[in-house]
Amino acid sequence: MKTLRGVAVVTGAVALAATAMTGCAVSFDTGSHKETRSYDVPGSFTALKVTGDSSRLEVTGTDTRVIKVQETRTWSSEKNKPRTRRTTEGGTLALRFTCAQQIIGYSRCEIAYRIEVPRAMAVDLRTDSGALVATGLNGDSVRLSTDSGPLTARRLHTKALSASSDAGQIRIDGQAGTARLSTDSGGVEAEGLRAGQVVARSSAGAVRLGLAGPPDGVDVSTDSGSVRLHLPGDQGYALTVTTDSGSRNISPEIRQDSTSRYRVKLKTDSGSVTVSPVST
Repeated sequence: MKTLRGVAVVTGAVALAATAMTGCAVSFDTGSHKETRSYDVPGSFTALKVTGDSSRLEVTGTDTRVIKVQETRTWSSEKNKPRTRRTTEGGTLALRFTCAQQIIGYSRCEIAYRIEVPRAMAVDLRTDSGALVATGLNGDSVRLSTDSGPLTARRLHTKALSASSDAGQIRIDGQAGTARLSTDSGGVEAEGLRAGQVVARSSAGAVRLGLAGPPDGVDVSTDSGSVRLHLPGDQGYALTVTTDSGSRNISPEIRQDSTSRYRVKLKTDSGSVTVSPVST
């Protein structure tokens, strides 16, 4: 395992002149410090893994040949300053970030990442709290997870997509061989998605899927929340709809065919189910 080093550039709301705290700035309104580091990570990496606490994690696939990282740390006490670590193992670059500890009284500990990676790189991104945004990723595998915060993935093109949030909204568009979307508390929304297999789960929240192409299989279930599915209207579907408490609304423009290769299963314990053609 190899540890990498970066160069730090420190900024803040109020600049301190003629002080021993060279390169550091403090906001007197909140007593917070802010530090920004920017660095490139050259090397033949095939995957990126990011885990830890965060205020925001943003990863974008570009034409770059190296991984470009910008990390912004904000803290109110040296006892709770965010800690970061970068390691390599095999072909994977791993970034890990944590807050040191909880302290009594006002405490602020945040870290925001903006990362550019080669488009074809596989990624595994996980945050405990804060927004997670992934854009333009074309790697074979895209894994996205947040405990608390919204999750957005745009213009994806991957063989396998996994997106999960314990408490937060999931929004997806792009193309995937398989797409597995799940949230315990929050909705799932996918518009213009092309996928062979789609599995969506929500314990408490609505699921809304707009599919740009006929899927081989769709399996959607919610404990408490409505299901709305838009399908291309030029195919027949083997459709199974179950709801314990809620209405079922299937457009007559959706052709049902029990022998179809395109199989759709929709289930909700409490909530309505609506199936209609994709708007043209």
